Amino acid sequence: MNCTYCGYFNEEQTTLCRRCGADVAQPTCSQCDVPVAWGQTQCAQCEALSEAADKTPCPSCRALNTVSAGYCTACGTPMAVITRVMTLGNARDREPLETWRIYGIETQVGGRDAELDALSENLKKAIQSKGLRTLALSAPTGLGKSRLIAEFQRNLNASFDETVFLQAASRDESGGPFSMFARMLKGRFYIGEHENPASARRKFMEAVRALIDIPEEAERVGHLVGHLIGMHFEDSHHLPSVRDSEGAFNLNKRSYDAFATLLAADAAKNPIVVALDDLQYATRQSGEVLEYLVEKRADNPLKDRPILLIASWNSDEIIATDPLKTLGYDARVELKPLSDQEVRDFVRDALHKAEQVPDILVDRIVDATHGNPLAVEETLRILMSRGVIDTRQSVWQVKPDKLKDIDIPTTVEDTVRARLATLADDERLVLEMAASIGDVFWPELVHCLYRARLDYDDQPLNYWSDADPDARVDAIIESLERKDMIRRHDDTLLAPVDEMHFKHRIERISLFEDLNPLHKRRYHQAIAQWIQNGWIGADPAEDELHICEMVARHYDAAECPDQAADFYLRAARLAGARYANHKAVELFTRGLALLSEARSADKIDAFHDLGSLCDLLGEFDQSLAYFREMLRYSWLLDNLSKGGVAYNKIGRAYRSLGEYDEALEAFELSLILFRDGEDTRGVASTLDDIGQIHRIRGDYEAALKYYSAGLQLRRELGLERSIALSLNHIGTLKLGTGDLKEAMVYFREALEMRKKIGDRRGVAESFNNLAALCVERDMYPQAVTLFEEALEIARAIGYRTLEMMVLNNLGETLLGQGDTAQAEDTLNKAMDVAQVSGDKRVLFDILRNLALVAAKQGERPLAVERMESALMLAEQLGSRALFGTAKHSLAKVYTQFCDADPDAIAKAHAQFQEAADVLEDVGNDAQLARCLSNFGDFLLKQGERERATETLNRARAIFKRLEMNRQHDAVSAQLS
Repeated sequence: MNCTYCGYFNEEQTTLCRRCGADVAQPTCSQCDVPVAWGQTQCAQCEALSEAADKTPCPSCRALNTVSAGYCTACGTPMAVITRVMTLGNARDREPLETWRIYGIETQVGGRDAELDALSENLKKAIQSKGLRTLALSAPTGLGKSRLIAEFQRNLNASFDETVFLQAASRDESGGPFSMFARMLKGRFYIGEHENPASARRKFMEAVRALIDIPEEAERVGHLVGHLIGMHFEDSHHLPSVRDSEGAFNLNKRSYDAFATLLAADAAKNPIVVALDDLQYATRQSGEVLEYLVEKRADNPLKDRPILLIASWNSDEIIATDPLKTLGYDARVELKPLSDQEVRDFVRDALHKAEQVPDILVDRIVDATHGNPLAVEETLRILMSRGVIDTRQSVWQVKPDKLKDIDIPTTVEDTVRARLATLADDERLVLEMAASIGDVFWPELVHCLYRARLDYDDQPLNYWSDADPDARVDAIIESLERKDMIRRHDDTLLAPVDEMHFKHRIERISLFEDLNPLHKRRYHQAIAQWIQNGWIGADPAEDELHICEMVARHYDAAECPDQAADFYLRAARLAGARYANHKAVELFTRGLALLSEARSADKIDAFHDLGSLCDLLGEFDQSLAYFREMLRYSWLLDNLSKGGVAYNKIGRAYRSLGEYDEALEAFELSLILFRDGEDTRGVASTLDDIGQIHRIRGDYEAALKYYSAGLQLRRELGLERSIALSLNHIGTLKLGTGDLKEAMVYFREALEMRKKIGDRRGVAESFNNLAALCVERDMYPQAVTLFEEALEIARAIGYRTLEMMVLNNLGETLLGQGDTAQAEDTLNKAMDVAQVSGDKRVLFDILRNLALVAAKQGERPLAVERMESALMLAEQLGSRALFGTAKHSLAKVYTQFCDADPDAIAKAHAQFQEAADVLEDVGNDAQLARCLSNFGDFLLKQGERERATETLNRARAIFKRLEMNRQHDAVSAQLS
C-alpha cells in the first residue's frame, strides 16, 4: 500500500508507514469508500466501471501510469511527494522534519562524526557551565551545514534529550527586518503563520506567562517582543508613542533586551539550542539582535543560562552583516569536503536498493564530485534521469554500459547545470519563471507569467488540451517538489498566497543566468505589475518598504525607468522615515539615476531628501554636491522657494565644514530668494542659521539678534518643531555666555515641545544640551546619563553629527571625573566619526580634549601637537571664542609639566594671559571664569600670592553672578 505522505509502498499490512512513520489508514475504494483488501485501490464493481480511467499522467513526461505507481514507468519521476518525512508516532500531531532524499531514499550523513561531536560537546559545556556558548558554523556551497544542523537535532530527538531546539533561517527575498526571529518564536510556541492576529497574540501571551511568573514582567516582555516580531499590541503602555515619551526612542534596545529575557526564562526550564542558518542573508537589524544576545556584559540575562547558539553561514557568499563573522565565538566549525572513502560509502548507501553497484560507477562519481555531498546527490539524480540507474522497479538496476556515453560534471556549478538539462521543457520553463521572481516565489505569480508567455510565445506550449493553464502549472510545481528542487515556506511575505523557495540557491542562479534577455525583461515587468496591483497600498505595514523595493528592482530589470524610479524613491522615503539612513541613500541614488530630465520637479525633491540624509550622516561634501544639483534644477524651473531651500542647505553644509564665509554668503542668497518668494518660514530658518555662525565665531550679541528674530517669526507661524529649534539655539548661546539659569529655561521648553511632537532628533539634541548644562554645574552623574541617552538616540536614527558631538562631550565629562582611560577611548571613537565627516568645529573640541588626555598621561609632545592642531582649526574657523578656549587648554597642558621643565612655567603664564584677554573680549564669561580660576591656582603655586588673589577674586565674582555655586565655593575656599 502506498503511503499517502511519502509514497513508499508498504508490502505488508500495517498501521504505520515503515519508511516515514506516517499513519496508514485501512484501504478503501477510491470511488465509493467501501473497505477493500490490502493493496487494492478499488472495489470490484468500481474497478469494472472505470478500468480505462485507472491511469494518471506523469507530471514530468506525461506518460500514463497506474494510480498506485510509485514512479513513472517511462522516465522514473516520483509519482508521490517524497521530500518530507515524519518522526514516529501520531503523524497528525507533529510538524514535518526536513530530510534529504534521492528518489525516495533518504541519504545518510557520513564523514561528519567529528563535527557532530563538536556540536554535542559545546551543548554539554553550555549545560554544565549554565552559561551561553556561541558556535560559528560555516561551509562552502554544498558541503552540508544545514544538513549537519538537522542531523544534530535528530540525534537530540532520538536520545530523548530535554533540550529545546529553536531554528530559523534568513531569507534573501522576503520578510521584515526581524522575520527570522519571528519564525523561530512562532515555531516555538506553535503559532501558525496564517493564524488570526488576535489568536496569535493570545497564544503568544499565554506562552510568555507560562515562562515568566510575574504578571507585569510577562506583559512587558510579551509586548516588547511582539513589537519586534510584528505582533502588535494596541494601547500597550510598554510601547509608548514617540509623541508621548522619550522611552520610545530606545524601543529597539528595550525590545532586544525583552527578547533576551524571554529566551533566558525559557532556558531556565530546559537547555536551549538556537540554530540560525543562512546568515549571509541576515538583515542589519537581525545582526544587531544577534550581537546584543551574545554580548559579554554583566547585565546580559543569557550569560548564566544553558544555551548553545549556532550561527551558520555560507562561506562562499558575502555576509550582509559582516560583524557576525567576527563576533567572539566560543567555538568554530568549518566543514571540509568528504574523503574519497566517505563518498564511496555515501553512494553505496544511497543506491542500496540496487543489487549491484559497480566500482566503475562509484569511482567516476568520486573523481568528479571532489567530496561535495551536493554534487554527489545531483550526480546520482542525473544518472537516474539518463537511465544509468533504473529506478522503475522495486530493485534498482545499474547499467554501467550507458556510463561511457555520459560526461559527469566536475564542479558544483556544472553539476547543477547538467541536472537542469534533464528536466522536461515545461519544468524548466516554470523554474525559469520562478527564478526571475527571486530566491523565493509565489505559485500564483508563476501562473500569471505562464499565461503571459502563452500570449507572446511563437508557438503554443504543449499543455494538456483539456486542462486550464493554471492546473498545468500546479502539476509542474508538484513535479518539481517531488524532485526536491523546490520547497514550500511555512510563512509568506505576500499573505495569503503560498510562498516557495529553491532548495539550492545555486540552481536558481544558474537558471537565471541562462535565461533569454527578452524573456527576462518581460517576466520582470509582469512580476512588478502583479505585486504592485495586489499588494502596494493594500496593507501599509512593516513590509511596505520591502515590497516597494522589490517592485522597483523588477521594474528596473524590465527597463521601465520611470516606474522603477518612482518605487525606488518611495522605498527610500519609507527607509528614511524609519531611520534606515544608509539604505535610504542607496535607494535615492538608484531612483535618481533613473529619473529623466523631463521630471525636474521630482529631481528637486529627491536631491533635497538625499542631501539631507547625507547631512544627517555627516557626509557634508556629498550633501553639498546634491544640494547644488537641487539648486540647478530649481533655477531651471524658476522656483524661488526651492532655490532658497537649496541655498540654505548649502550654507548649512559649509557651516558644518567650517567654511563660515561661504556659509554666510549662501545664507544671504537664501534670504533674498525666500523674501522674494514671500516664504516666511524659510526666512525664519535662515535667520536662525546665520545666528549660529555668529555664535560659533563668538559674536554673541549678533547671534542673539538673529536667533530672536527667527524665533519671533516661527512663533507667529506656530511651527512647533522650528520653535523648539530656536529655543534650543538660544539656550546654547546662554550656556556659552554662562547664563545657566536662562539656558535651563530655554532647554526645558524646547525638550517638552520636542517630546510632544515626537521629534527624535530634537530630543537627542536637547538631552545633549541639558547634559552640558549639568557639566557646568558639576552634576557629573546626571550629565553622563543624559549624554548616554542622547548617544543612544543618535545612533538609532543614524545622526552621525550629533553622535560625534555627544561622544566628545561625554569624553570631556569622563576626563573631568578623572577617568582618563575611558575618556580617551570615548574621544577616539568621536575622532573616528569626525574624520569621516570633516566637521571642523567638533574636530576642534575633540583635539583639545585629547590633548588634555595626553597631558594627563605625561605625553607632552603629543599633547602640544594636538593643541597646536586645535589652534590651527580655530584660526581656520575664524572664531575668537574657540581661539581663547584653545589657548586656555594649552596653558593647562603646560601646567602638567612645570616641575620637570622650567620653560613650561613661562609658556603656561603667557597662554593663560592671552586666553583670558580673548575670552573677556568675546564675552564668554563662563569660560573666562574657568580660565581665571585655573590661572589663579597656577599663580598661587608659583608663589605670586598677590596676583593670584586678584585673579581668583575676579573668577569668584563671575561664578557668583552666573550662579555657578560649586565653582564659587571652591574658589572661595582657595582664597581663604
